[in-house]
Amino acid sequence: MLCELFSTNFETFSVFYFIILTYFTVNMIIEHKFTAKKIVLTVMQFLISIFNICFALVCPGNWMRSAAEITRWMVDFNSLTPIDKFALGVLDTSSKLIMNNILFLLFTLVLFVITLKKSKSKLVTILSALPMCSVLLITVLFPLSQNYLSSYSLLFERSTNINPMTFNSPLPYIAFAFFVIIMTICVVLLLNAGKSVKSGILVALVFSVGFATRVVLGFSPTLYASLLRTFIFLDFSMIYCIVRVFDDNKELFENNKYFSKYSLVIGTTFVVFYALNTLIAISSQY
Repeated sequence: MLCELFSTNFETFSVFYFIILTYFTVNMIIEHKFTAKKIVLTVMQFLISIFNICFALVCPGNWMRSAAEITRWMVDFNSLTPIDKFALGVLDTSSKLIMNNILFLLFTLVLFVITLKKSKSKLVTILSALPMCSVLLITVLFPLSQNYLSSYSLLFERSTNINPMTFNSPLPYIAFAFFVIIMTICVVLLLNAGKSVKSGILVALVFSVGFATRVVLGFSPTLYASLLRTFIFLDFSMIYCIVRVFDDNKELFENNKYFSKYSLVIGTTFVVFYALNTLIAISSQY
């Protein structure tokens, strides 16, 4: 309980914890696994999570910080509607996730490989490649996309973000629709990648809630100042999904010696690269 009290003091994680706790509570109700001890423990967890969410909303310090940050980072913040702020959160989160997060590339690669092995539909296989291609075209294949798909990079520009100056431009709405489609495909692929319906729902929920913890920053004037450190819960969500999906589908690769060999090499290389990248990113801030 002390660990939960400390960890949920960060409001975005408190929301994350509340939603996941609700999912497991509903499962326990459906499967009739409640006991008096479990009821007390679950209620206490809910109370701690709700308390920290409410505390973050009414804390005077947060209101004072918000007023100061609006002047510093986003002077037009108060002119945005809740829908505008939500769209801004989706646009900023999705563009940075696709452009700057190598973990998301691995995540989309895993979804593509699992779908390729499981699905018998060519259409589903093609759709499963879209998230991975969206990353490759703005990173590894960027020189190629600049020559043949020059307009693609415009979807990731700051000018696509919602603000009073772009309300009449079609670009923010096109970018929003594109990012929503990519994330929706990821969620659907996770649902189908689970060993069971219950497992599929869990991994899809973990990714969705992780994504939501970054999207909610659209309701904060510190959105542009937060940079990549606010992706931490989404990063851990993707790591969990990758491990869980592979565990649910390990029988697809048990008799494939080449997969075992190359997956170990690729996995080790990725861990080393990701660790070095993280250290460099942290060092560059100081």
